Amino acid sequence: MKTAEEIWMEKDRNLITVSAETIICDALKIMVENKIGAMLVTKDDKIIGIWTERDLMRDMMKEGFNTKLARIGDYMSTNLRTVPGTATVYHMLDKYLGMRIRHLIVEKEGNYIG
Repeated sequence: MKTAEEIWMEKDRNLITVSAETIICDALKIMVENKIGAMLVTKDDKIIGIWTERDLMRDMMKEGFNTKLARIGDYMSTNLRTVPGTATVYHMLDKYLGMRIRHLIVEKEGNYIG
């Protein structure tokens, strides 16, 4: 059975992150260029949150929200859901379904790898 780390390595892509100070419009351009639906948010080179397409839909409904002015750090989710690199597909599926989430961060030796 494949592990989370093996699946990530097969994708042959780097972890895409942006600074918490990044303007949302700029973050969206990065997401489109990289064909991704979520990105991790950093501050002082540490991952502090995640921002997703679903977050954008929710944020667009907030009064005064402007993608050309809003900083991603003000709208990101800070409740990071992780799995160890050794997690199996079944373990991840159980988390996705049980927690009703779309994104899990793969962790190995205290670092986020995917």
